[in-house]
Amino acid sequence: MIVISNGEKNPRAGELKEWGDVRRTVNGRKGYARHPDADPSVLDTLARDTHHPVRYNVASNPSTRPDTLEWLYTSKGKSNDKYMKCSLASNPSVPIEMLEALFLIVSEHIDENKWDTTREEIEKEVALNPSTPESMLLRIVENPTHPKQLQYVMKNEGDGLTEAVIRKVAEDDGWGKSSVSKHRRLPLDFIEDYSKSKNYSIRMNIASHPSTPVEILRELANDEELSFGFYTVRRSVESNPNTPEDVLINIQTRKEAWAEELGFKNEYESKIFYEKKNKKEN
Repeated sequence: MIVISNGEKNPRAGELKEWGDVRRTVNGRKGYARHPDADPSVLDTLARDTHHPVRYNVASNPSTRPDTLEWLYTSKGKSNDKYMKCSLASNPSVPIEMLEALFLIVSEHIDENKWDTTREEIEKEVALNPSTPESMLLRIVENPTHPKQLQYVMKNEGDGLTEAVIRKVAEDDGWGKSSVSKHRRLPLDFIEDYSKSKNYSIRMNIASHPSTPVEILRELANDEELSFGFYTVRRSVESNPNTPEDVLINIQTRKEAWAEELGFKNEYESKIFYEKKNKKEN
C-alpha cells in the first residue's frame, strides 16, 4: 500500500500513465490505483475491480473520494479483510469517523494473552497515519497491541504527535524511551536527562541528535562506553555536525593514544582488528 504524508507526492510514484493505456492489465490498474494523481472518477471504478490488490491500492490512495472509501469499508465479501482495513487505516484522507471505527477493532478487543496480527497491523497503520489525532495516538501508547507500536507512533508526521504524546511514549523504558531519544522534536529537558542514561544506546542517540547543546556534546565526548574496540558514544559525538572542532581533535588524539596503548600503530589498525573480531564472533 502507498502512504502519502500531509498530501505530499510520493517520490516513487513516477509519472501518471493514461488510464486508457493501463486499464487492460492487472499491474497497470494496480499502478494507476496507487498513484496520488489518479482521477477520482477512475478510482471509483477501480474500487470494484475483481482483483483485491487493485482495491487495496484504491483504499490507501489519498485521492479516493470519501464515499468510495465508505463503500470499500462497508462492502461485504473477501475484500473486507485485514488488508483492506489496513489500507483504509493508512489513508491520510480517510474520514475521522472511519479511522475511529477501524481503531475500535483494535482497542476494544485487545487480549494480552492472544497474539493477533490483524489488530496489530491495523494499529500500526493508524499509528503512522498523519491524520490520526492526538487523542487516538495517546490511546495507542497507553495500551498498545505490542510495545513496538510506540516506534510507529514516534514516526507519525502529523499534528497528532504532540509533546504530550512524546512525553507519554517516554514513560516506557524499552521501545518508547529508545524511540523518543531519536526524535527530531525531542524536548530539551529530555536531552539533558537522556545524556546521563545508563543505556549507552540512548546516550549515543543524544550524542548524534541535532538539537543537543554543545556543552552536552562536550560531556559525551568523554563517555567511557567501549564496545568491540570502539568508544561508541564518542563516535556519535564525532558524527554530529554541531560538535566543535576542538572536541573532534581531542577525541581523535585520545583514540590514537588508546590504540597505541593496546599495541596498534594507530586507531585505524585497531578498528580493522576489532571489525574482523566482531565478524568472527557473529
